[in-house]
Amino acid sequence: NADDFPWVLGVWRTKAARSEPRNPPGNGLPPGFSVIDVPFSQGTLAISAETSHAFSPRDVDIATRFAEIISAGFQRFDDLFRRG
Repeated sequence: NADDFPWVLGVWRTKAARSEPRNPPGNGLPPGFSVIDVPFSQGTLAISAETSHAFSPRDVDIATRFAEIISAGFQRFDDLFRRG
C-alpha cells in the first residue's frame, strides 16, 4: 500500500534500490528491521530481516540482479501470452 509505505513509489519511480540498515520508528514497519527494496518491472521487490544491519551492499546487488531476472521473466511471459 503506497499510503503506508511511500518510499515504495520512490524506489519504483527512480529505479534506484533502497536499503535501510535500521528501520526508523513511524514508517509502518517494526523499528530496527533491516529493509532492502529494489525496483522491477511490476513494482518493487522488498526483503526484510528482524535485525538491524542484516544486509550488506552485496546483498543489495544480489536483490537488484534478482529483480532484473524477475522483470525479464515477466516480459517473456507476456511475449508468450500475446503470441498465444
